[in-house]
Amino acid sequence: MLDKLEFLQNLELSPDVLSGVIPHRISRLRRQGERYFADGLRDISRDRHLAILAVCTIEWKAAIADAVVETHDRIVGKTWREAKKLCDAKVDDTKMSVHQVLRSFTDLAF
Repeated sequence: MLDKLEFLQNLELSPDVLSGVIPHRISRLRRQGERYFADGLRDISRDRHLAILAVCTIEWKAAIADAVVETHDRIVGKTWREAKKLCDAKVDDTKMSVHQVLRSFTDLAF
């Protein structure tokens, strides 16, 4: 995913290129671009071809970036939960040890 995202980012196509285009038109162009094979794109006008490529590039870049962030959050969350579980277990062990030491001091005092 990171390689794909990096490739799309290197195209340096600003999302501002889509400003003024109504959202349902963007969705339609993206779907059309995802359906076409390379030979199908040859049959359409150059302007439409470029519009489809621009929309797909920007939309895919956003979708892949979202997926990367979501994956990162899942990994970090899982790591955090595992670390918290280990930490809680160590705290519980330490509390038990302290309790045993205090009990032995109490036993010695009486």
